[in-house]
Amino acid sequence: MEKVEVQVTSRNDNIVIETIVTGKNVKVSVDYEIKVPNSSMLGTVRTSNGKVELQKVTGNVTVAASNGGIYAEDLSGLLTATTSNGRIELNRVSGGGVLTTSSAGIAVKNSGDSITATTTNGKIEIEDSKGDVVLNASNGGIYVKKLDGYVTAKTSNGPIDISDATGILIAETSNQSIKAEIANIKAGGTTVKTTNGSIELYVSPALDADIEMKATSGQISIISAPSGMEIIKSESNYFQGVLGSGGLDIYVETSNGNIDFYKLGAG
Repeated sequence: MEKVEVQVTSRNDNIVIETIVTGKNVKVSVDYEIKVPNSSMLGTVRTSNGKVELQKVTGNVTVAASNGGIYAEDLSGLLTATTSNGRIELNRVSGGGVLTTSSAGIAVKNSGDSITATTTNGKIEIEDSKGDVVLNASNGGIYVKKLDGYVTAKTSNGPIDISDATGILIAETSNQSIKAEIANIKAGGTTVKTTNGSIELYVSPALDADIEMKATSGQISIISAPSGMEIIKSESNYFQGVLGSGGLDIYVETSNGNIDFYKLGAG
């Protein structure tokens, strides 16, 4: 214990609280429980071999951890969180987040702004949130539900399931299936793509879009077509058509899997 000191230093308008370790092979752990006034701005939190929990914190916060999870609730600013071997969970973070972890999942509920999330060997879940999301995973699924924003989702060896979102820019995976609802399209169009997996696609009949679908070593089935959809070319593994007056592109592709196409609201 004599080789460990908790040091509190006042520097201008800042207070720094840190653990000072002297000597080698010090086998001591230090836990902090810090309460601050509501008006305080929390800057940076760093830890190793431990988790971080944040509640009702004001301003933008940066958290760096290893071998521990990061949990945040009722934050008013942007959270930048990085950890390894730890799960990241957000609930009611009004400023959104930039979230990175490995060997664990990421879960976000009630975010008030955009989310960028990256993980390996874990899944990503976004629910009841606002703002565009950019989600990247490997060996894990991506699940988005009730999002007031556009989705960019890329993973491998994991399924993708997107429902009740404003729209999709990219949904791409491999060795797994995709289930996606396309309610709106913005400039650049929408791409839904997988290999060695099936695609279940729901498209709003109110859209003006050009649709192209390819299923190598698979079949395309139009389960419920929007009324007035013009079919330009329809084969067992290729489809080209126009919704409304056409315009922006919806491109769908799979290999070694089938594509099932539904009118959104009829599935």
